[in-house]
Amino acid sequence: MTLPYKPVSWGEEPMSVDKLNQMTNNDQWLFENTPRMKYAAYTLTKNSGLKILATYAYVPPNRNRGTTRGVYFGSFFSVGCQPIVVATPVATNSQRRFFVAVNGIGRAVPDHTGAQITLQASELNPKNDKLGGAVYVHVIAIGW
Repeated sequence: MTLPYKPVSWGEEPMSVDKLNQMTNNDQWLFENTPRMKYAAYTLTKNSGLKILATYAYVPPNRNRGTTRGVYFGSFFSVGCQPIVVATPVATNSQRRFFVAVNGIGRAVPDHTGAQITLQASELNPKNDKLGGAVYVHVIAIGW
């Protein structure tokens, strides 16, 4: 059984068996507790060097039935990456019927720069078919 991760510092003192054992335990702990991921999309499969980005897009209430928001990744993903992006709305009022679409910024597929999130209300009663309350669209992107 491995012990929990504990930091090991090196100073002026000589190496010890305890510190080397703790380094081995730390390495094993990291191996056992690192999330396992596999990216298999757009003709590419990767098992290492993957990253997860989680954020949200805020959509204020408005009278429109739908709106689009950009979610920008900055330099989080590598150039050439086409992350897998999923999004789900969380409404601040009782409204529950939405459609969410994820596209790239100026293109069909998201890339390393970001994604466009389109949110559209789909209420059964036409007079309520608008974004009546604020909506947080939670976004998770996996890439490299």
